[in-house]
Amino acid sequence: MNAFYKIDEDNNIGSCNGLLCLYVDCGVWFKKNFILWNPAIKSCRVIETSCVDHLTRCGFGYAYNIDDYKIFASFQSLQRDEDTTQIPAWVFEVSSGKWNPVLNFPSDVGYCNTGYVKAVYSADHLYWIVEDNHIMSFYLMDNKFKEVKFPAVENISFKLYVSDGCLTLFSYCAEHDERNQDDDIWRLVQPQSGNCDS
Repeated sequence: MNAFYKIDEDNNIGSCNGLLCLYVDCGVWFKKNFILWNPAIKSCRVIETSCVDHLTRCGFGYAYNIDDYKIFASFQSLQRDEDTTQIPAWVFEVSSGKWNPVLNFPSDVGYCNTGYVKAVYSADHLYWIVEDNHIMSFYLMDNKFKEVKFPAVENISFKLYVSDGCLTLFSYCAEHDERNQDDDIWRLVQPQSGNCDS
């Protein structure tokens, strides 16, 4: 790995099958690139972006049926006169080496006022918690979004993670209040089989 790049938790987008995806400053004004790094064989691949806008959501995962790694990235314009025709989200396919636009990009997924939000990867999907407390999934097989229904809970803080291969939602109260709300853990299952969502 080139010593030029600083690696920390902030620029670690995700990992899959031993590959690490990073988003790093490349030393050019406001410009950052993605890097795929395989520490086992000490090799890396720089994936350039032409965009200097603010990264809002991102994710890295593997689509098993098509044997391809993908990077998802959405951007928010830093320009005052924003070009509304600009595609705000892109997917990089490692097999082709190209960035492709995401055509069905939901507007409420893109906005993020602080930093950028990393996806949770599970079974060919990238997941984010978005505005109004719902979960949006991005299917790496066909590059399409769908909404995942949110459990009916009263807590105001949520965290997504993967447990035993299943997408899991941790619901908790971030601050003490008189309600003494219990913490809840929810797992995404398929109604037909009861197994984890795939």
